[in-house]
Amino acid sequence: KWLKGICGSSCPDDPSVSSSMDSAWVLRSPHLDGAHLAVRSLSGAHETNARLVSWAASDVGGPEVVDATLLPADIRAISWDDHDATAPLRFAACSAGGMHIIDLNYRVHPRRVRAFYKSEFDGELGAGVAWAKGGSSIVLSRGSAVLSVDAETGARQWNFQKYSTERKHSTDVKHSADAKNAPSVASLAMLDANTVVAGWASPRVGDAQESGSICLLDLRVPHGQQQTIGSGPIGVNGLCRSALEPYLLASHTGALSVGVSSEAAAAAKSEIFIWDLRRFGRPLPGAQAIAPVSSRDEHRSPLTLGSLQRSGGLQWSPTKRDTLLALVADGHGGCVRECRMWQSYADNKAGAEQLRWLGEVNAMCCRSSANSSPHDGGGLAAEGAHDILAAGWGHSSQPGMVLGLRTGGQFVLFEQRVPKMVAWSPGGGGLVGRPWPSRAACHTSGEATPGL
Repeated sequence: KWLKGICGSSCPDDPSVSSSMDSAWVLRSPHLDGAHLAVRSLSGAHETNARLVSWAASDVGGPEVVDATLLPADIRAISWDDHDATAPLRFAACSAGGMHIIDLNYRVHPRRVRAFYKSEFDGELGAGVAWAKGGSSIVLSRGSAVLSVDAETGARQWNFQKYSTERKHSTDVKHSADAKNAPSVASLAMLDANTVVAGWASPRVGDAQESGSICLLDLRVPHGQQQTIGSGPIGVNGLCRSALEPYLLASHTGALSVGVSSEAAAAAKSEIFIWDLRRFGRPLPGAQAIAPVSSRDEHRSPLTLGSLQRSGGLQWSPTKRDTLLALVADGHGGCVRECRMWQSYADNKAGAEQLRWLGEVNAMCCRSSANSSPHDGGGLAAEGAHDILAAGWGHSSQPGMVLGLRTGGQFVLFEQRVPKMVAWSPGGGGLVGRPWPSRAACHTSGEATPGL
């Protein structure tokens, strides 16, 4: 069911399939320290813009664009090949028409495409894509199905259809209605070489509460073996795994795409869910409560943000545990927030102890540079911290740093500032402690939280 395109000619895009959203990413290279891929895909356009950015900790001039190219149109999901270091600039990308294997070092093709695989399955492509099995396979979604294909040939290796929408007759009206109302994959991520986690979102009718389910799938079992870790009114968007604590997942509700109206963005809210895979299926006490992250105020109300952007709206820090980067959408772009998490235990209604998560949200500090130069989108901009299309954490050589892509095409650096909670007394001989604030702080001015 997958047809391989000839890369010597232009890769076909399906003109009958159109996207209603713009997408943007800033992706940290898994192989090259300081290298990031910045991509912007415009809805209705015939191309996607991509830039390879070099950003070393010693560069006083800020990020530098070292390569620029056009990619296939309407890119909806991107994933670096984090397994093969001999191809450090290779990644997979899903568009409306199919899946592309792209290598920025492959300059024979005008859009750097090595292979194109077109799908004939029902459903929309592009909720997520990831490399699996040591880089020999690629996992992606199509409608309500999760698929695995061979990275070299495009041949289907494995599929999991959670909700059956197979067409029996071309004029089957009931099938069309069932397919439209069936939950579809909202996001996916790899836990290890053979395990994928996927979230299905149920269609919302009117003002109905957002709901769905999250399952673990084993690629080694034909047609999949699912283990449900959560269902009901939960967040299924933006699934991501912590590199420092691989048993922790994060997801969120209320995803919006770039370019929504300012009224819709202002009204929308997102809640964050943390999933500790060690605690699911475990008898009480000690099991995790299925609930959104709570704020640290006395009422323990859910921690809410403005709606998180659909592409890369939530990312775990690669250098600091229990810390997330959140890209909050507004009518023009987004703003960068840092979310810090803590574990807490509380009794449920039955009196049994359950693990819950508390959180605090802070704005990241916009870092300026006297050598900033916004020309050609490659410079470092110090102003305009609230028009960010995409953002991504820096490498471990730049702990606490975030690279953002502005709506005008310029790059801007953000810095994580953790306020000091304890310090030596200026007079010596003792420690001075600072109590936790009584409520979560969200500093919108971009200034650092003052320390002691």
